[in-house]
Formats: sequence, structure tokens, C-alpha cells
Amino acid sequence: MKDKTSDPKVSSSSLGEFVRAGGERLSLRFEKERNREWVQKQFQPKVPNRNSGASPLPQRESVLLNGHNTTPEIEEEEEAGLSCVICIGSTGAGKSSTISKCTSQRAKCSSGTERETKKCAKYHRLGEHNGSIWVDTVGWDDIDCEDADSFKEVLRFIDKNDIMNVKAILWNVIPNIRRDALLSKQAAIIDLFKPGEIWNNVIIVLKQSMNPENDGKGALRAALEYNAYANIQVVGYRFFEDPTISEAQRETQKTREVFNIKTNEEVRAIIDEKLEDIRDPIQVVFHNSKCADCTEVGDIRLMSSYCHMKPYRIHPGDIEQYHPKKTELFHPSEHYIYEHDGILKKPWYSISCLCRIKRYSCCNRKSGKQGCAAKWACCKDPVQKHRRLNSKNSPNGYQYQIPTYNISPGCKTRYKCCKVDTSSGSLGCQSKYSCCSQRIRGGSQRLSQDDDGCQVVCKNCNKPWGSPAGNCFKKDHNIKDINWVEPKKEEPSFEEDSSTPSTPEPFGIKRLDSDLNELLDWDENDEYVDLVAPVIYHIV
Repeated sequence: MKDKTSDPKVSSSSLGEFVRAGGERLSLRFEKERNREWVQKQFQPKVPNRNSGASPLPQRESVLLNGHNTTPEIEEEEEAGLSCVICIGSTGAGKSSTISKCTSQRAKCSSGTERETKKCAKYHRLGEHNGSIWVDTVGWDDIDCEDADSFKEVLRFIDKNDIMNVKAILWNVIPNIRRDALLSKQAAIIDLFKPGEIWNNVIIVLKQSMNPENDGKGALRAALEYNAYANIQVVGYRFFEDPTISEAQRETQKTREVFNIKTNEEVRAIIDEKLEDIRDPIQVVFHNSKCADCTEVGDIRLMSSYCHMKPYRIHPGDIEQYHPKKTELFHPSEHYIYEHDGILKKPWYSISCLCRIKRYSCCNRKSGKQGCAAKWACCKDPVQKHRRLNSKNSPNGYQYQIPTYNISPGCKTRYKCCKVDTSSGSLGCQSKYSCCSQRIRGGSQRLSQDDDGCQVVCKNCNKPWGSPAGNCFKKDHNIKDINWVEPKKEEPSFEEDSSTPSTPEPFGIKRLDSDLNELLDWDENDEYVDLVAPVIYHIV
């Protein structure tokens, strides 16, 4: 059998083995000294320096990024503005393996039942620090995380590292001639990078494919749903070191071509050729928006999957009783009595005529006659008073006594709304909410059909509408402009109900006509005197 080490194809492929920086072995087939010289040469290329012209970059050791050995770290200001190549796809579709072949870097690749890539990581090709940055991502369709969360992590990663110019997206898929739900879902996520325009920069990479043109029909059909005129490239191969390939299949160039087996250099050349066919990078633009339901701010693609379910108006306060109107004075008795305010005495002329009849000093009525002053039976307050007008204010020069009213509006207090005495201890005749003082219509039910709550909350989590949703409910956000402000709702007025008729004056007593008031031109300093009847009469 022909020695495999003598095969130039096999010998050259060893240059693409996984690299360990700092003098570690690059391949088991080469001597340690030769490896050290080769690594030193690769780490010191002469590239244009933006400050001092062309000069060799200082040798740097590789660093561990997110659990992976990556290329020597480049200053952030040098990486800013560079384009990137993003490898995405399902778990086990060959993302990390493709990056290892194309960058000659050791990216963790899974050959077992568990995924290896748990966070996004960036890589550079050895000796090409000013070239595109290769981004390895968390696999989709994984049991440990959802596809939406994996996509958001990719966007956050390229935003944080300032590599929003996407040279290409390597969509790693398993061969499938049908457009199934998995491929359609992944295509929808890819379209979010830049709807419609991103597809000219997408390369479909088929793992374990012997006939890429046929094996990629399902993924291609799913992609064309978003841009039917896009120039989407399709490649496929089987890795040379794939353990499922036998030694006989690797032995000759002819068998490798039959089984579509590619060495590391061949894989890199195929990908580079496809990358050269892509004209310009696509810039991923982030536009901040605002959710009107949970007030989350950010790019819609980076927003949480959770929001509030449905608005619901409630009253958070308790129900309490109250009187909608103020108190008023009133007389509990509906009757009044007549009494004499004066005293009984004999008239001055009784001495001469021997008259024994006594008369009241207040009204000159005989003893035993009806009282001249009307008083309330409950409190003995006078029903009405009169006030004296001077002759100068009188239209005809005489003095008048004008009756006035409500001199004693009442001896007790009651509520205007329900006419209940305040001393009864009544808490109220109507119900309202303590939170907003809104009156409850139709009894003391918690919330009637015609009532609107004063506070809007989520029907699922009972948190205020517009507060952070947390893990409330999965739904699409209600996206508004970043400067959007919710219009303020006019608060209902809970003033005293003016529709309730006022209490009529007791016992049919009416106020004086306004024309009479103007005619007499009352003065505020006029005196008031108690008289009997509410009539106008002359004083002799």
C-alpha cells in the first residue's frame, strides 16, 4: 500500500491542522523546531500600519476567548470597522469545523452528543489581522436554548465588538432536498439581519454532502421565499478527517472526488472563492424602538420574547361608604308654635278706668290670646325676623318692617344627599373606591359593567400596564417610535352631584321678590327686630 505521508495532498493538508500558539505542536507530522519557526513567521507579517507605515506586528500569544483558543488579540480600534463572516446553523451542522479549516485556528468542535460552542467567539486567520473576522455562534435547534435567544446573542456580539459589516453568512445545514419547518424557521431568522438584502451575502454550506446541488434544494427554497432574485451560493463537502470516512475513501484523489472529500486547504479554497464572489458587505443597522405595553426600549430584534398579555382595568383600593353632599342645618320638627316674647302688664290708663285686663307688652294683646311670635317647636327659635327701614330709604317716606327668612336655618345637622341626621352614625349613603374616589354605580359590587377601573394592569401578572414584563407572556411587542409618549387619559371628575334637587324651604315660606329688594335698596347696617307676621306694615 502506498505510504500516505508521501502523498502530496495528505502532506499539504497537515498545514491546516489545529494550531496551538506559543511554541506548541501544530501537527504531529512535523518537527518541533520547524513548527516554531513557522509560527514565528506567521505571527510577524508585514502589513501597512496606519500610523508609521509598514512594520511587522509584534509577536503575541493566543488568548482564550469564551473557552476557545483564538488568534492573537487585536486592539479594539484596529478591529473597528472590519467586516465579519458569521457561521450560523443547527447544532452539529459544522460551524466550528468550518471556522477551523478556514482560519487555521483551533475552534472547539463537537464529535459527541453534546454541543461545544456555548457562546459566540471571534477568530482571525493567521497572518491576516486586517482581514475579516470569523464569528462562531451558538447552534440553533438546541435543547438548552431557543433560536431567538441565540440570534439575539449574535447581534449583541457583533454590536459589542463593532463588526456590524457582514461580509457573508455561512449557513451550515444538513443535506435536505425538502423545505421543512426547521429550514424555514432558520431562514426567517437569517432574514432579520437585513430583510431581503442579506441573501446576496449568504452561502449555504452543506455538511456531509456528496451532491451539494441536490442536497441544498431545501435550504435554497426556504431562502428564496424572502428574496426570489438573490444570488445565493451553495457549497458542500465531506471533511478529510471525518471519522465516518474509511481509509480506502481517503487513499486516492479519485476516490476523494467521488465521495466529495475535501482537505483543509481545499475547504478553505472553496470558501474563499465564494467569498470573493460577494461584492459588498451588508451593514447591520440597529434602530431603537419602544414597546407601548411593557416600555422596553431597544432594537426590536434584541427585545425580550416576553411582554404583557392583555390590559385590564381595576380599582386597587377598597370599597368605602361616603356621603356625596355636604351637611346642612334643619329643624327636626315640622311645626311651629306661637308665643309672646313680652310680659303681661296693665295699661297706663287702667288706674282711671279700673280696668283689670292685662295685655302683652310685645303686641298689646289681651292675656290668653294666641302668641304673636312664631317659633319652631323643636328649639323655640323664631321662625322669622324683620328689619326696620329708615324713612329716607323708603320710597314714600314711611318706615317699613321687611320680613326676612332663614334666620334660624336649623337646630341640628343632616346630610343633603340622604337627609340623614349626622348624629345617627351613618358611614355613607353611597359607595366609592378609596383609590380614586370613583362612585360605584348599581350598588356595592366590586366593578359594574359601566365602571372603568382607575388603574390598568396586565390580566396575566397583575403588574401595572407599561411596567417591565419579566417573564409574563410570550407575544410580539407593540412597537412604537422611541419618542412615543402614551396620551394621557382624562381623569373622571368625581365632584359633588349637582343633579340632586335642593331642599325646599320648610312650610312653604318663600323669599321676597327680587324686584322688591331693588325697590327698597336695603342697607347692610339696617337693624333687625322680631315681629309676628311676615307682612309689611306702617309704624306709627
